[in-house]
Amino acid sequence: MVISIIANSQISYKSMGGSDKIFIELARAWKKSGVRVLIYGCREAGAMCRNAGLQDEFRVFSKFDVEKFGLFAAYFLRTACGIFRGRLIKEGVLYSSSDFYPDLVFAFWQKMINANLKWAAGIFLIAPHPLKNSSARTFRGVIYWFTQKIAIMLLRLRADCVVVLSEEDKAALVKYGIHRGKVVVISPGIDLEGIAGVPETAEKRYAACFVGRFHQQKGIPELLHIWKIVTAKFPDAKLALVGWGSQSWIKLINSTVQKLGLENNVCILGFLDNSEKYRVLKSSSLFVFPSSYESWGIVVAEALGCGCPVVAFDISATRKFKKGVVLTDLADTGKFADEITRLLGDKAGLFALAQQAREAAAEFSWQRTADTLVNAIRRSDA
Repeated sequence: MVISIIANSQISYKSMGGSDKIFIELARAWKKSGVRVLIYGCREAGAMCRNAGLQDEFRVFSKFDVEKFGLFAAYFLRTACGIFRGRLIKEGVLYSSSDFYPDLVFAFWQKMINANLKWAAGIFLIAPHPLKNSSARTFRGVIYWFTQKIAIMLLRLRADCVVVLSEEDKAALVKYGIHRGKVVVISPGIDLEGIAGVPETAEKRYAACFVGRFHQQKGIPELLHIWKIVTAKFPDAKLALVGWGSQSWIKLINSTVQKLGLENNVCILGFLDNSEKYRVLKSSSLFVFPSSYESWGIVVAEALGCGCPVVAFDISATRKFKKGVVLTDLADTGKFADEITRLLGDKAGLFALAQQAREAAAEFSWQRTADTLVNAIRRSDA
């Protein structure tokens, strides 16, 4: 079997989103199991592939960098490349790594001109309705919601298999007209070997850490106000922020930290991946996850694998984790802060929760996820 991956929507050389992590780990697992993997994408995706040891599988597809052209122009030009390229992929399975147009339109066009291809399409977050979710009530949030509706129409017309991360997302796509039998739910894995290779720390440097994009969805401003409450009881408690975002978000975070007087309590570490990220997780007493909506939480699973208990808002994505996670009502920042302070003051309880976290993480395997998807694609041949 040959699997060609389209990874043409990456926006930075210094970051990695959930869909990026998924295509990288699927490619590594497929390669390990003997599947021939080819990856077509932008130069930012090429950097990710090199870091993951997939440089031999990568082919540069478009050269329109977001840093040079801006997001919308780069996406338009990459999408145009996908339309005007001829029959590039001649056999096997085509996997589009996201529902963004630079990935999806290219895959749709390849399927149009070569009906023998099997198209498996990843869609890893159903855009919330801007009128029903305040964190999506931005210009980009409205654009994403609208363009995703068109993307789903294209999937309904041509995709052989649509890959999602939750039963809730599957139900949403079925509601939008995609046949139930085409939608495959997968559970992402974690790199247990990589995590095990990072030594445990005798002392915790951070009381808690956050890992993710700096974005309204992720609840960063709320987290900073939560941390202000925590420091009233633990004045020296440090919060590590691992992630990336636009300059406007960096400016907002820095100004909020200064406004709240948290300069000595918040450490902004930037984007970290693999061993560097695991080292911060293992150096933290808690992982905090204040997202308002998600389809899944790969970083939650990684935190559990590092023996780092999680405090999170009660959303569908966090309910999947049965051990090592403490949930609070969505948007109740006071209760969120109370749970953090309770755990920081209960060393025995925190230790027991850390043991539960490691046990829960053992079930997350990228190889199992990759095999599940291949089997689903094979069933679509029948």
